[in-house]
Amino acid sequence: MLWRQRMQENNFKFGVFNGWLVLLADGLMNPSIVIAAFATQLGASNITIGLIPALSAGMWFLPQLYVASIVRSYPRKLPVYNKMAKIRTTMYMCLALTSFLFIDHPSLLLTLFMLCIAGSALAAGITGLPWLEVVSKTIPQQERPMFFGIRNLGGGILAFGAGILVRFIMDSDLQFPYNYSLIFFVGGLIYTAGYAIFGRVQEPDEPVQPRSNVLEDIKNIPNMLRKDPELRRFLVARAFVAIAGIAEPFFAVYALKNLHMEQNFIGYFLMVIAGVVPLSNLFWTWIGTDKGSRRVMRIATSIAVLAPVVALFTPPELPVMYLLVFVLYSMAQQGYGLAFGSYTLNISPAHDRSRYLGTMNTLMGFMVFAPVAGGLIADHSGFHAVFYVSICAFVLAWLFQSKLRKDA
Repeated sequence: MLWRQRMQENNFKFGVFNGWLVLLADGLMNPSIVIAAFATQLGASNITIGLIPALSAGMWFLPQLYVASIVRSYPRKLPVYNKMAKIRTTMYMCLALTSFLFIDHPSLLLTLFMLCIAGSALAAGITGLPWLEVVSKTIPQQERPMFFGIRNLGGGILAFGAGILVRFIMDSDLQFPYNYSLIFFVGGLIYTAGYAIFGRVQEPDEPVQPRSNVLEDIKNIPNMLRKDPELRRFLVARAFVAIAGIAEPFFAVYALKNLHMEQNFIGYFLMVIAGVVPLSNLFWTWIGTDKGSRRVMRIATSIAVLAPVVALFTPPELPVMYLLVFVLYSMAQQGYGLAFGSYTLNISPAHDRSRYLGTMNTLMGFMVFAPVAGGLIADHSGFHAVFYVSICAFVLAWLFQSKLRKDA
């Protein structure tokens, strides 16, 4: 089979193994479930809870244009990835340490905790574009759906184990915050191994582009969007998906606060999220390979919009029904993960790829702070209002996705 042949090639294999370990660690340290639940027990406000995934994603996106202006002048991008991986490892270890060293000072702990999340996400943002560049140089376009699909499939199976481990730790004799400290420490070690494996990829040199002025690149964004309607439509569609994510960090918090579920349900949420990944990735890989990334996006959005609908109509006496929220949302996110990466690479000109990727990701960095607004809405009007806003944004995203290229 083709995938078995590709797994014999080191670059393909290292990229896949990297994805498996990173997705396993992501399961252990899910910002919207594990970290949000930790912050809730510290007494964090809804705005702070909304800020957690916003920092995780926003600090990843925001430095992209600046990074693009620099790395385009490098024949190889992997050294940048390796340097930032060391910073990310340090931040994860600090995350584990602060979670129990400052437990008697919850306000200070929460502040340090958020700084660690921001620092790790910023380093991740600097590595994001070099990672995509390395993938684009080592994985041919026609093989990228298979590459991302295998990464997500294996990673999803491992992430199911992460849910079991979290449930085991939550049911153990370890008291708060030591149960969370153990989760963060194990997650940090797994991330470290994943980064080290990707560092072994043999990246070919490529002709360098002149280093650009980031201020000029920012000024050129309106002109770029005017000249490339495909990029413009894709950006708007992604922006509405990001705005729809306003509900994501509050799914678990709503279950704990409003539906009065026990803390060990966090493990069940993670297991459900991971459990749907293998089958959903087989589905998304098939759709992406056969029909293209646009079709994947539209189907994923049709599924994602159902998650806040189920959250709204789940009665407190039927908590099992609420697991469907995470089934639907997880399945949709896997589709987005495959489609957004492939589509971005496919519409970016080879000679200007870094600038395209940097522009797209930097602009998206502002959109992913939508959950902070979700915290304000939750404080003022309740969680139901947050879910209604999410539904409307998903509908608008679907409409814009229908205008994207079918062949990308």
